[in-house]
Amino acid sequence: MQTAQGRVVGHQDAVVGPSTRRAFGQQSIVEFVASDGRSLRFTDDVVRQLQAVHDVGEKVTVRYPANDPSKAEISSSSMVKVFIGAVLLLFSGIGLVLGWLLLRLSPKAPTGTSTA
Repeated sequence: MQTAQGRVVGHQDAVVGPSTRRAFGQQSIVEFVASDGRSLRFTDDVVRQLQAVHDVGEKVTVRYPANDPSKAEISSSSMVKVFIGAVLLLFSGIGLVLGWLLLRLSPKAPTGTSTA
């Protein structure tokens, strides 16, 4: 991965959420110069409701694969994704532990009663 300084040049409207609860948000459009001298522009993956994460004109650090600068992303956006992933993983683990405890602590049904 390589890094470069980029600048937010605009915002793009986006719709987020499931079809039953649609919400409007904005994504940042970033322009940067790759190490090979090409000027590239991309739209950040992170969508924020009501307003974009970054202001127009704000300088941001861009990360991109050296062999494909068109797959660039804002560095702070990748940290947001990692944080959200970690929180989801934590809650999944808690859910698994609670489910296991409920199964272990539930009363057992009597097994086969004999009437003699």
